[in-house]
Amino acid sequence: MSDSVQVLYVDERSAAANAVLSFFDREIERITVDFEEDVTVCDRALDGEEYDCIVVGDAPLERSRSGFLEAFRNADADLPCIILTTDCAPSLIRSAVAAGITEHLPRDTDQKSFPLLVDRIDEVVARYRTKRRADEYERINSVLRKLNQTLVRASSRTDIDQQVCEIISQSEPYRFAWVGEHDPDEAVVTKRAAAGIERNYLDAITITTDENATADGPTGKAVRTHEIQVMQNIPADPDYEPWRDHALERGYRSSAAIPLVYEGDLYGVLNVYADRIDAFDADERALFDELGETIAYALHEREIREERHRLERAVEHAADAIFITDTDGAIEYVNPAFENITGYTSSEAIGQNPRILQSGEVDDEYYAALWETILAGEDWEEEIVNATKSGEHYHAEQTIAPVADESGEINWFVAIQRNVTERKRREQELEDHRTRLQVLFDQAPDGIVVHDVTGAVLDVNETLAEMLGYSRAELLEMDVSDFVTGAEDEALQERWAAMTPGSSHKAEVDGRHRRADGSTYPVEVWVSRLHREDGDDRFVAFIRDITDRNQRIRQLRVLDRVLRHNLNNEMSIIRGYAQTIEERTGGELAENARQITAGSDQLLETVAKQREIVQILSKPPEYLEVDIVEITQQILGSIRAEYPDARIGYEGPDRGLVEATTKIELAIEELVINALAHNDRSTPAVTVEIEWTAETVTLRIADNGPGIPEEERCVLTGTGKVDPLYHGSGLGLWLVYWILERSNGGVEYETGESGGSVIELTLEPSTSG
Repeated sequence: MSDSVQVLYVDERSAAANAVLSFFDREIERITVDFEEDVTVCDRALDGEEYDCIVVGDAPLERSRSGFLEAFRNADADLPCIILTTDCAPSLIRSAVAAGITEHLPRDTDQKSFPLLVDRIDEVVARYRTKRRADEYERINSVLRKLNQTLVRASSRTDIDQQVCEIISQSEPYRFAWVGEHDPDEAVVTKRAAAGIERNYLDAITITTDENATADGPTGKAVRTHEIQVMQNIPADPDYEPWRDHALERGYRSSAAIPLVYEGDLYGVLNVYADRIDAFDADERALFDELGETIAYALHEREIREERHRLERAVEHAADAIFITDTDGAIEYVNPAFENITGYTSSEAIGQNPRILQSGEVDDEYYAALWETILAGEDWEEEIVNATKSGEHYHAEQTIAPVADESGEINWFVAIQRNVTERKRREQELEDHRTRLQVLFDQAPDGIVVHDVTGAVLDVNETLAEMLGYSRAELLEMDVSDFVTGAEDEALQERWAAMTPGSSHKAEVDGRHRRADGSTYPVEVWVSRLHREDGDDRFVAFIRDITDRNQRIRQLRVLDRVLRHNLNNEMSIIRGYAQTIEERTGGELAENARQITAGSDQLLETVAKQREIVQILSKPPEYLEVDIVEITQQILGSIRAEYPDARIGYEGPDRGLVEATTKIELAIEELVINALAHNDRSTPAVTVEIEWTAETVTLRIADNGPGIPEEERCVLTGTGKVDPLYHGSGLGLWLVYWILERSNGGVEYETGESGGSVIELTLEPSTSG
């Protein structure tokens, strides 16, 4: 034999033993002999050692009852054992065979039997190794059969990894198996699956594929080379230094790292650990190499199947219609979305041509270009109008892609349709809306300018261009400050910058806008700030030329002064004469004079209210933050003194701030006095109630009187139609209406449950409380 042989020689007779040992040391280098003299402890020789044969002398055999041979048989039932004896009696031979001896050999005193012993050792060891190798091959083939069955039945790549590790680790002499994943970015190998005797081995070690010592083991080399790497002697090999202590603690003596490679792609690395040195011979390495490729192929196929399954699920659950046709256009597959969108079931569509979807809105040139494109191997992407089974038209974004085989021949076409009917409808609505807005912008009676926070003009309408006397193109090259007078640029920009996005405010300019010819005119401006995601907010200003309004206000004021002056003077004269007549006469003539005096007083009061209305209408409103509760209670206090017989009540909070004009108290006073003065009850009653919410303050005035006539209700609320011949005395109600209108409030009227009037005034609460 050419291979080395490890022999354990057991003999209590030292002289006989020395002769045997001397012969082997001197003559036979390929046979290594370990000697044990103490039969009672020699069974420990198997601890950590691998022997090919045992040779025993006569005395140990006679003492076989000590269990010495039994210990070896428990370790390896097939291990050959030769008795070298001087007694060849049949009874001895029978007892030797019964004790587990494989061969017996007579021993001569002149050492002539020693060469024969060498031959016998070679013979039994060869048989032993042949049987052992056959057993190993059968074991490995059994493992391979189990693995092949597993690879066929495995449901996922994770299942493949775990089953491979479990099957290998359950087979002698393997103790542990794991599959690693290589991360090329981090240059490390981490566990994907593991089975066997591990005890957190992989948590205690680090395996890399870089330039460090942790990359010099079998796993790192297998990843880098894509070739199987074997560590046959973990206890002694210096390359295993980073992991040796942890491996030996778990009984690992040799290991193999099998790269899982298919068509050049690495699908992981399988690591196997055995409990003996030199566990992986050349034949076993070849089998593991083949196994690695088989596992890699299985992982590759499973990856393809999983990818195909994911694709199938994605197609089945896609919201877009997907259908596949052959090169003649016959439909071979449709997904559920196709059925939902088109109304055709799968069975109705398969075998048909996509012409079943034609709506008649697409011309022949479209389809000619489509087929020319896809038959040339290029993708087609265009919108199309198709028809459902019921004839309803729908818009779709359509993509058709040819699918070719490895030779480049087109086998199928895959079409994807996204129903964009609703989007097209919204786009049309948006376009219509834009058109309407553009019309309103262009034809608005007021001037409109869009500018940024610096005042640069971004857009204007034709009305503003006509007002200023510039062309639209000229205004687009200008800043707002070029036609605004009476305001500093910096002050305007600060005002715009301080506006809250989405807010608007009125800015009645004290100065004037300057026309192209240099003339100016007064304007009223409303400015709104429009928020943009990029932070470049826009400002939209609505500009009204108030020249005519100012002229009417001046005329109204002149008329008011003339009328008030003449009426006051003439009525003073009339009142004086009436009082003289009353004083100097009696009877019916004196009564007539008193009526003239009373009518004069009422007419003068009407003139005073008319003056208040003129002042309200002819001046910009002045807003104040007022305590509506305090004002109301003060008004009610003074009215109680004037009407001591009336019942005047109040319900509401103790305090409440509102935004209103300075004339708001006149409106409240007018309504309460009107309710008492025109009350026909013996005991007039008025109740004022204030309700407060975060959005609105409501002041409700209820009385027990006869109510307000219909025409005067229209005056009060600003609703309905007032007869042109109306000659009522309700200027006080006009005054109330205009005060509330200028206070951004409102007036409502209703009849009470038991008669009388209920008037509700609504105001805006102050933002400060």
